[in-house]
Amino acid sequence: MHMLELYKDDATMKLVVQKRLPVMMTIDDLMGLDASDRKLTGGRTSRFAMGELSFKKLLAAGVPAAVRERCRARGIPPRQAG
Repeated sequence: MHMLELYKDDATMKLVVQKRLPVMMTIDDLMGLDASDRKLTGGRTSRFAMGELSFKKLLAAGVPAAVRERCRARGIPPRQAG
């Protein structure tokens, strides 16, 4: 199962919580895909939205979560807001 769909699966979520498995998602990828995902789903959802639901559920359960920005990990400067 992909981490983004974790919010839908209570059995896997329970396992992650019991074993205190760390979870990581790369925000840059999800943000970059958000507009096209929403277009494909008629505005209903996106991988970014699914990740947000999973992240909130994991955070509430006390699961260690890491958020990584791929650009910084590769030494690429962050995008400018604007």
